[in-house]
Amino acid sequence: MKKSIKAALTQVGVMFMIAGAATVLHKTGVIDEDTTTRVLMVTIGLLIAWQSNATPKEAPTASARRRAINRLTGWAFFMSGLAYAGIWIFAPIGPATVWSMVPLLLAGAAVISFCLSTRNRAVKVAD
Repeated sequence: MKKSIKAALTQVGVMFMIAGAATVLHKTGVIDEDTTTRVLMVTIGLLIAWQSNATPKEAPTASARRRAINRLTGWAFFMSGLAYAGIWIFAPIGPATVWSMVPLLLAGAAVISFCLSTRNRAVKVAD
């Protein structure tokens, strides 16, 4: 089995185990609904960070521009995943639902702007 498939199955298994454990703890009254939500959302943030860290390493390319984009994408979404998890740990539930999306949107905007800026430089050099 491919390494990427094993990693994906591991991630899914970890998510299911954490979700199941949080649900059981909530149903038995050990933790409340807010804590259950926080546990699941922090897990999602850490999963984003985990997957983003692996992204640049999975598909090495010969193109310097593509390598730079992969590295930036990996770092941007790794950091945004950690920020997402941190927001869910410390912010109140209401604001966390909105503010947790901000790091992900900023990471996406950074990657898109980098891609567009390097594309324009590549086109000018080719002319």
